[in-house]
Amino acid sequence: MPLSIDKLNQLLEKKGFMCRHYYTLGGFCKFIEILSISTIDSYLLHIPERYKFETRVSDRHLISKLKSIPTLTPESMERKYAGAVDNSQITEQYDEIELKSQYPHQIKEFADIDMEASLTTQYKRPIILKDVEEDDNTILQCIFRQLTRLRFCVQFLKYKFSILFKDYFVTLNAKGIIECFRIKNNYNSSEDRHLYITIDLEVFYENSKILMEDLDELQNGIRAIFDKNQLVQTKHLEVMLTKQQDLLKILDNFTNKKQDIRFELQRFKELFNTIESAITHSVEKVNHITYMIGQEGGKKQDDLIKLKHNLYIKLTQLYGKKEDVAKSIIYYRKNEHHISLNIDRILFDNNVMLDKIFKNLHQLYKLNE
Repeated sequence: MPLSIDKLNQLLEKKGFMCRHYYTLGGFCKFIEILSISTIDSYLLHIPERYKFETRVSDRHLISKLKSIPTLTPESMERKYAGAVDNSQITEQYDEIELKSQYPHQIKEFADIDMEASLTTQYKRPIILKDVEEDDNTILQCIFRQLTRLRFCVQFLKYKFSILFKDYFVTLNAKGIIECFRIKNNYNSSEDRHLYITIDLEVFYENSKILMEDLDELQNGIRAIFDKNQLVQTKHLEVMLTKQQDLLKILDNFTNKKQDIRFELQRFKELFNTIESAITHSVEKVNHITYMIGQEGGKKQDDLIKLKHNLYIKLTQLYGKKEDVAKSIIYYRKNEHHISLNIDRILFDNNVMLDKIFKNLHQLYKLNE
């Protein structure tokens, strides 16, 4: 029996979120893009299959249908020519993100984990996709590898990650399996990649009291990992490409660019909070004046009505500014994710392949001895 999407929306609004987009599979909601009203951060809410939520006709402009993309299992081009990546390096670079709450389960003792088997399973994951354009297939393989690495950051958490690219939707599910979907009739030519924290509906409901604290820690955690890996991988490149000073300057520029983006994000967040305070203050004044109008008469009442009218004009302006600032926050957040994801992808892949190249050259030197 279909469940009420209205009640789900009420729950989201009560917890400080609003729905931005619905993604359906088989006629029911599979994911919902939600926006935190307080932080202007976007997240993906995953709906387990046993919950049959049907979307509303009135929301049809916010609905996109998903098509699951089946996979094949040939060897990846990267591994074929560059060799298997050292799994210990991945686990060292992509630290597990630990949250204060760590609910509703306990972290396993690391000694109890069969890491070799776990990592071997990861490299058996299929990354070649059917029904995908050839150029996009290569990029989606990169996204698969990227999510495989990011999996280590949240392997003991119930939060996962998803990446949106063009009209493709690649997500790490609760079991640690990467799934890929295509968004029907919604082609987007943009090469931008958008990173989302994915929240299971049950986790959202059970842990709503400290949800925002967890999400804030997770945002900071993944940001720190991207920054750390940029530094680590840049150092690797510096060793291997000591003569490529122009490349190092570009990477330094990206560091400065991300700092500039974060400065703008902080500035807009502070402005957003200032506008929110001004709106709250103005609404309180309107409520007070409305009460006073009912108590007064004559010229004083007319003056109060004019004052109330002016406050409504001011509130309209404030709501307009608030919307503009929210759009700016969303823009800079997406821009930061796009830059970080691409730097992480490019530097990681280049380091793996260049390392193999120089090892091969070293073997040639040995043969020549």
